[in-house]
Parts: sequence; C-alpha cells; structure tokens
Amino acid sequence: MQKIAQIVAQYVSEQMSPMVAKNFRDEHPLQGAFLSNKLIRLVDLIGAQGTELLRDAGIELPSNTVALTLYVGDKGQASLVEIAKALDEVHQLSATRVDSLIHLGLMERRDDPTDRRRKALSLTRKGKTQYSLLLKRLSEIEAAMTGLYAEIGYDLPAILESAMDALSRQSLLERIQKTDAK
Repeated sequence: MQKIAQIVAQYVSEQMSPMVAKNFRDEHPLQGAFLSNKLIRLVDLIGAQGTELLRDAGIELPSNTVALTLYVGDKGQASLVEIAKALDEVHQLSATRVDSLIHLGLMERRDDPTDRRRKALSLTRKGKTQYSLLLKRLSEIEAAMTGLYAEIGYDLPAILESAMDALSRQSLLERIQKTDAK
C-alpha cells in the first residue's frame, strides 16, 4: 500500500502542473494513510478533463454515461438489468443514466417482442453517431494514458488492480491486527 501511496503522491504532487494544490494530508508525516483522498482527487481530475475531451470531439454524452453508451453500442441492445450488471452499478443509477440518454435523444426504449417484461434499450441514429465519435476518442484517450504511464514510469492500472486484489484477500483492519500481533 505504501508503494501505491508513494506513486500516486509523486504523480499528483510532482509530475503534474502546479495547478494541483497540496493540502494538509499531502504534507503530513502519515500521508500514506490518506491514499483514498489522493485517488479521489486523481479521479476528479481525470473526470474533469474527460468532460473536456468529450466536448472537444463533438461528443454530447454526459461523461458519466460513457461506459453505458459503449456497452449498449457494442451489444446493439440491452436491458437495464443487463447494463447494471455489466457495469457493476445499482439498478437505479443505471436507470438514471439511461433516462438522461433518452432525454437527449441518444437512446430509445422498446418492448422486447420475445419477452413482454423486458424493455430493450438501443442507441438512436444520433446515439450511434455519438458512439462512433466515442470509439475514436476512447482510442485516443487510451493512447494518451499509455503515454502517461510511460512518463511516470508505472503501469498504474496494473498497480491498482494488484492493490485491490491484495485488499480483497486481506483488509486493512486485518493487516493492522496482524502487525499488532507481532
């Protein structure tokens, strides 16, 4: 965990522009305990830049609907239950996002002819145009992120996956209790 904290701290504090202000947690001797704060700030920064990236490419999607649009665009159609499961989101969150896309004229809901209980969601013609633009921009973002990982000298997604796996195997509390027992 300390390695991840150091990597994120180094990137957020040193590699980025001076626009990223340090706060009390960043300078405290126990800064490694505040990893979640650094990660949230990094997510917020990427999210804010993501909105700008979408607008620059002529993409009208709300940034919080990108994965949903990608999923439905890749599948052709999907139910709300399938979307929520695939994105590992609660049903209501996916429903809210679907409703926003319907309101923008990017998605439509139809009865499924094979199952009257199921509503099939698909992209409209406008939604399909946005999906095409999105695929191109996501490819560009992936390349930019690969360059970022090379710049900072760390495969950040792999490190984060390793940290999540490790914390799934043994929680922070278990780690503290194990240390206390020594």
